[in-house]
Amino acid sequence: MVELVRRIVSENPEGRVAGADNASDWSSLYDQQEADVVVGLLAVMAALEGEAEIRENQLHAIISISESATVKGELLSPLRRLIRTALDDEQLDYLDDLGIQL
Repeated sequence: MVELVRRIVSENPEGRVAGADNASDWSSLYDQQEADVVVGLLAVMAALEGEAEIRENQLHAIISISESATVKGELLSPLRRLIRTALDDEQLDYLDDLGIQL
């Protein structure tokens, strides 16, 4: 879990991609507390992410986690900072699936 957290918050883009991909790949293995930590970090990082492709991976990972754990709305609040016009259709679909209105 510690290595996953390091990847999710990595300074380098490749690390953030790996973190989001790992979070998605392992999504069915988290207990609720682990899911909360990972979703919270992914939401914060997606809200701050400057690269659209990485943000899409982060949002995809949150969706993947939501398929096997409860995703608490308060953990997603950082995503409300995103600007609708800066997102592509895929990212907007992910936000809609998560119940985030921009």
